[in-house]
Amino acid sequence: MKYKLLLLGLLLSVSGQSDAIDNEKSVDIEYEKIEKEMALVELEWERLFALEEQGIIIDQKEYDALTEKQQTLTRKKLLRQAGKNTSSK
Repeated sequence: MKYKLLLLGLLLSVSGQSDAIDNEKSVDIEYEKIEKEMALVELEWERLFALEEQGIIIDQKEYDALTEKQQTLTRKKLLRQAGKNTSSK
């Protein structure tokens, strides 16, 4: 009986470690998605600036929407980074 309890405890311990690894992988995947979205936002900024240089007037709403998206992604990135740091401890 004592050995069964030890084995059960060992299995639960390994299971808990597996969950932590899965959570860390999930955080990594989300972080990568955010990084890719941020790269797209940077490209969009470059596009808007290039249009501006050509003399094309850009609606302020486009700037505002892009700024808001960039801020949202930055917040998500910081939260994911905090989650990544917490899960690795």
